Amino acid sequence: MLTIVFGFLMTTYPHWMNGTEIPWFRYVPAWAGLTGGMTLFYLGLFTQTVWITLSLVLFLAVWAWALAAL
Repeated sequence: MLTIVFGFLMTTYPHWMNGTEIPWFRYVPAWAGLTGGMTLFYLGLFTQTVWITLSLVLFLAVWAWALAAL
């Protein structure tokens, strides 16, 4: 769900704010990081809780990087 919100923001937000378009090399790695964070989270639900902690750290770091791109 959050990757859908992220994709929406990256494509429409610059148009709404009359800004420049965000290049693909800024949002594709961020999308991959968010997807990886979600995958690690679900892996952690079924295995060890350390994966959940790592996934949350990755997820928050990528969101910060993506917000900086906006």
